[in-house]
Amino acid sequence: MTAHTPGPWVVNKDRRGAGKLYVREARLSEVAGATAGRAVAQLTAVVGSDEQLANATLVAAAPLLGALARQLVTTLDEHLSDGDLRLLRPEAVAQLDVLRSTALAVLEQAGLTLPPG
Repeated sequence: MTAHTPGPWVVNKDRRGAGKLYVREARLSEVAGATAGRAVAQLTAVVGSDEQLANATLVAAAPLLGALARQLVTTLDEHLSDGDLRLLRPEAVAQLDVLRSTALAVLEQAGLTLPPG
């Protein structure tokens, strides 16, 4: 699978008022109100739809969510293998293992991998 466009991504409305939202690469100059980078995704729905905006916002968060999942798995792997969690109740360790498995599933579905290590 090809690597995804690096984040961060932002949501922009169609300037023509066609009811489309674009998820684009964020540019450093955006803080000053400049236009965003190239489009990553386009969402079309009912004009002004709150659901459309929520979906676009979730898509725009994808790079950050992928990074979070990677960091979660890496951190849990370090602590679970080192026995750092021995002071926790077994139920808590089991819940952390479920979180790790869920984060791995997210990464797999997104076609992302963990850094070698």
